[in-house]
Amino acid sequence: MKKVTAPAGPMVHGPENPLLGERSEWWVNGVIYTSNPEAVARFTELGYPMEDVADAPDDYLTGVEWMREKADRDGYASAVPTQDALDPNRRNY
Repeated sequence: MKKVTAPAGPMVHGPENPLLGERSEWWVNGVIYTSNPEAVARFTELGYPMEDVADAPDDYLTGVEWMREKADRDGYASAVPTQDALDPNRRNY
């Protein structure tokens, strides 16, 4: 299993790809724990810092469970707000 750290830090919080729904990896305070080889390859290609770990900690798993329940209830949104191309200082929430 790999611990992946987002370059943007703890502001990255939520599903990596909201289009995948339940199958998405989830950022919790700027960290993803995954053993998905496709995700690891993508994060390696992007140059994200990674380290080997035995298991994801309980607080991470609790955070993912809470966000999944919230997403099922309220809908999925990306981990980082998308930027408005016409106005780079505005964010689409």
